[in-house]
Amino acid sequence: MATYGRFVRVVTAISRRDLVDAGRVQLLTNSTSLFALYGHDGATAGYARILPVLRCALPRLRDPELDVDALCAEAAGAVSVTRSVLAATDACLLLAAYIASRSPRDHDAAIFAPGGKRQRADPYDATQGQIDKPRAASLDRILAIHAFLAAEHLGTVPDVRDPGLILTLANLVAHSLIGRNSSPEDLTNPRFTCLLDSGPAFDLADAHRVPLGRYLPI
Repeated sequence: MATYGRFVRVVTAISRRDLVDAGRVQLLTNSTSLFALYGHDGATAGYARILPVLRCALPRLRDPELDVDALCAEAAGAVSVTRSVLAATDACLLLAAYIASRSPRDHDAAIFAPGGKRQRADPYDATQGQIDKPRAASLDRILAIHAFLAAEHLGTVPDVRDPGLILTLANLVAHSLIGRNSSPEDLTNPRFTCLLDSGPAFDLADAHRVPLGRYLPI
């Protein structure tokens, strides 16, 4: 019952953000296939699995030919890949994108520079009112924040020029966890936005023991 409640809250929150009529959202919350895809192994993993289905289904809720079961079956084929996306190193990059998307650049010096003073606050209060207003962030900034988080929480200092980071970023984009905001021709310093809402972001951070609220503005 608790899992189903989380599932309904996730679907409703995304639908509300996309300005979908609440009455039509029941087509999704009543879908046994979508709930089965969400699963019972945690809110973050479930969110990642159903998000591609919701992205396809929400604009088509008035379409009588919409087949939610077929969308779920297609998404289920990528479950093992999605789970690998949420490994520790990849989660660190996703959280870096979340921080970059939810905080202004001038906040970075106070948080990430040596001797910077970090804000201490309840993490859910720290993001109140910002969840629906993510900002596009440059690749350089995301990688810089990732390097800081990896050094502090993974005990590694990644090379920002590592092509593996770009491949990880591409996987996160492919799974609709990060969105690209610049044209494919912009190879100099493309811009990206983290598409996670606050709940799944903090669940992911908790799973990897990253105090996400510490890095966000009050």
